[in-house]
Amino acid sequence: MSRPQTAKLKVPERKTEGLTPPGDVCLYYPSGRVGVMVTRGHELTNTMVYADSASRTVLASFDSNGVGSVCYANGKPWLATTEAGYSLSDPGGNLLEAGKWPREGGREPAVLQVTDSVFATFRNRQSIEVRFNTDDIPERTFNVGQSLRRTEPYTKHRKGTEIGKLAGKLVLDVEQIRSTFRERGHLYGLPGPHSQVTQRPGLGNLDSTIRKLDAAAAVMPVIEDLGSTQRRLRLINTMPVSLYGTARAGKGGAGATGDTLPDFGEPALSATQRAFLRRAPAPSHRRRRAKVPDLSVRDLRHKVLGPGRDEGALTVVCLHATWNFGPCRQALNHMGELQQAVASGELGVAKELGLSVEARLLDVSESNEVQRMFGIRTLPFFLLFGKGRLVRATNEPRTGPALRALVTAALHDTAKGQFLPEDFHFGRGLDNVMLDDIVPPTLAMRG
Repeated sequence: MSRPQTAKLKVPERKTEGLTPPGDVCLYYPSGRVGVMVTRGHELTNTMVYADSASRTVLASFDSNGVGSVCYANGKPWLATTEAGYSLSDPGGNLLEAGKWPREGGREPAVLQVTDSVFATFRNRQSIEVRFNTDDIPERTFNVGQSLRRTEPYTKHRKGTEIGKLAGKLVLDVEQIRSTFRERGHLYGLPGPHSQVTQRPGLGNLDSTIRKLDAAAAVMPVIEDLGSTQRRLRLINTMPVSLYGTARAGKGGAGATGDTLPDFGEPALSATQRAFLRRAPAPSHRRRRAKVPDLSVRDLRHKVLGPGRDEGALTVVCLHATWNFGPCRQALNHMGELQQAVASGELGVAKELGLSVEARLLDVSESNEVQRMFGIRTLPFFLLFGKGRLVRATNEPRTGPALRALVTAALHDTAKGQFLPEDFHFGRGLDNVMLDDIVPPTLAMRG
């Protein structure tokens, strides 16, 4: 009977020290396990020291800023360093000493034999050493403290023109400085090529350049023709209707012009061209961007609720504020759609009931007088007045069709004479925070 065959274990080749690019260092225990590993990065160098065990316990770990720790063989920390300071502990984890950087002159060296192969010495942040040795490797010392970028002044590396006392010193060339000052009158550098092109780059530099030209220059007639053309362009009235329909523009403000020219330049416009200009319709964007008229608190009291009110009109007032821009912007767009629907005759029910619809915007950003008047605590908010009485008060409409439906219902209520009480005020029982829809007392309140 033959013996069972067993696989032979391959004993790895014994390693003592190795180098890996770009200059990383590895030291090995006799067992073949890694003892010390130094990795050099672009900005930091990291040093790791391991125990000779299968678990590869980390005994020390530091970066090039001197931040890291040294541990006992049982894994408890002995030395811990941070950007602010350090601490020393006993094998049981009890704090023995703590301090902050910097410590002038450092402290008395503290030495710990972590294992038979690893020794650590601590003095200050820049002086932290880890020594490693085995039977195969002589003692190697690693300074794992903070590595300063420069420990010597720059002038020490400056090579002088003479050997001896001038070596490493910066010497001024006094004669050259005096010569430059005599030639230029100053010690500044000469101006660059841009100084020969323009004095001050920018849109306004063209006018200053033209003013410096000789009146007899060949380019002056061309410049005069361009100036004449520009003056004529400013006189042409190309927008007889104000762009946004504002009251200021309609009275001669923005968008309005003074004297007009019958045509532009030569040849003269033909009769067909003139007729075309007279019949040209205004751009459609002017109608789409028509602004909903604003309403002041004074006008609300006197022209909507007071004796100056229009008995045959339903006034839709949208309360808005700049500090609630998102929801209020949507409400303003819906008010614009409502005004366009009124102008185009889409609200035919108003004509059937003998009423008209007016849309108004009331900015309450700087005043809460209207909110106190009706107890309103949410914006945007819609108030609908008919015949000088409050018909509806709600913040429910979220779309244009919903607002038009609300206006249609308010028109019927106005025609029937159904209004809210004259002293109506939102109270704790009729709170509008939950987006309640307040309707006349003859109807039920729905949330």
